[in-house]
Amino acid sequence: MKTNKAVINLENAVAISAGFHSDIKKYNRFYEKHADAFEGFPGIWRFIVRASNAFTHAENETKDTWNNHDWISSIDAFVSFLHFRADSYTSDKELLSWARTAIQKN
Repeated sequence: MKTNKAVINLENAVAISAGFHSDIKKYNRFYEKHADAFEGFPGIWRFIVRASNAFTHAENETKDTWNNHDWISSIDAFVSFLHFRADSYTSDKELLSWARTAIQKN
């Protein structure tokens, strides 16, 4: 069964957002450090959307992605990159690199 790429991107966005916001200590630390630069929660949400696009792009680079990596572990690894490395200056190129690394590790 073929899955629509927009649906996959939405699933990734939801999973990344859930992972990013569910560890309250890491999220609060990120928010306190970067909220002004992102212009608060809406800016952080836009960043999560960019991160999701990068993750989906990295998945699409791999043939038969769903069979080649553990999706949940890949999302978790990617969220760790976001918590500890990201800031308002993080480029789409960096996000794509982190996504590739997270997928390759899992």
